[in-house]
Amino acid sequence: MGKKEVKNKYGVQEGDIFNYGYLNGCNYYQVIALRGETKIAVREVEQSCVAFDGYYECLAPMKNQWASADVHICEPQISTDSDRELMIDVSESLLCTKLYRLAWLYRENKYLACMKKEHFPFYFRDAYPEIAVQLDLRKGSGVYAKDKPFKWLDDDSPAIIRYPDGSENEISFQDLMCSKKITKKVKKEEAKFRELMESLKMSDEDLDEFPAKEIRHTNGKYGRFTVKWIKNQTTVRL
Repeated sequence: MGKKEVKNKYGVQEGDIFNYGYLNGCNYYQVIALRGETKIAVREVEQSCVAFDGYYECLAPMKNQWASADVHICEPQISTDSDRELMIDVSESLLCTKLYRLAWLYRENKYLACMKKEHFPFYFRDAYPEIAVQLDLRKGSGVYAKDKPFKWLDDDSPAIIRYPDGSENEISFQDLMCSKKITKKVKKEEAKFRELMESLKMSDEDLDEFPAKEIRHTNGKYGRFTVKWIKNQTTVRL
C-alpha cells in the first residue's frame, strides 16, 4: 500500500507563505511539511526587493532560500479578518519573556510587503528626482525588476520603470543607482558585505556538521539583513 496523502484541515499546502509584518519590515515563513491534519512545519525564507519608488520598496519571499535553520511547528488558527483567514504563532523566547509573533497566510502574491526604506529609493530619488516624484508603488507605478530581484547596487540586471499613465521604459538597474551619494566608501562596504554573505552560504548538509549562530542586523544603512551561518560559532560584527 502506498503512503496515505496528508491533507490539512485548514487547506494549507506545502509551499504556502505566511507573512509576519512589523513596523519597519517583515519575515516570511514557508510551509515545508504538513504534520497530520492540523499542524504544519514552517521555516523562514529570505526576502528580496522586487520593486521600489522614491520612498518604498516591495519585498517578496524567496522560496526555498532559507534564512534560518529553525523549524516552527504550528497549528493554524482561523481569523475573523475576512482578508486574512489563517494565522500561525511563530513566537520566539527571549530570556525570561516570550515575544508573540502572528504570521498570516497570504496567497496570489498578496503577501508582497510595501515597506518604507532608505536604500534603493534614497539613491534613486537623489539621482532621478523628476522621475521619482511621479511614482507611487502603492498605486502600481514604480521601478520593477524584470528578470531577478534587486540585491546589490552594482547589479546590471534590467529594470522596468512603470509610469502612472501605464507607459513603461526599460533601463539597467545599475544606471538608476548613479547617485553621487553612493561613495567609494559605500561601495567598499557593500563589496565586503557581499563577499561575507557569499562566504557564509552553506548547504543543509553543512548545517548538520557545524554549529550555527544567526546574527540579525535590523537598523543598518542597508536595511534588514541576516548573516546566516557562522562556522564554529565565530562571531562576525557588521
